[in-house]
Amino acid sequence: MVIAQEVNKMKKYPISIPVNSYEGKDQKKRVKNLAKISLANEIADYLNKVMEKETQNTVSLTYLEIAKHINSNSNSVKEILFEYNGGSTGITITKA
Repeated sequence: MVIAQEVNKMKKYPISIPVNSYEGKDQKKRVKNLAKISLANEIADYLNKVMEKETQNTVSLTYLEIAKHINSNSNSVKEILFEYNGGSTGITITKA
């Protein structure tokens, strides 16, 4: 678990991760973008389930922990969550 992050970097529950869509004609870029959107949705679903069960108001998770739970690559998880305001090793989420 991540021990400390700046308070203003905490994301609020429920989590929804925005990903820009690709609307160009390059099919490879379109497929890659759809995969990124799918992974972002999977990450958000997992984080929301964690927060639903959590009794504390704040939870910190590393990218590796998240990746293991959703059977994904930690670098891909980091790429998405770092853009979403994650820290260098993970993300902190708060209910309040």
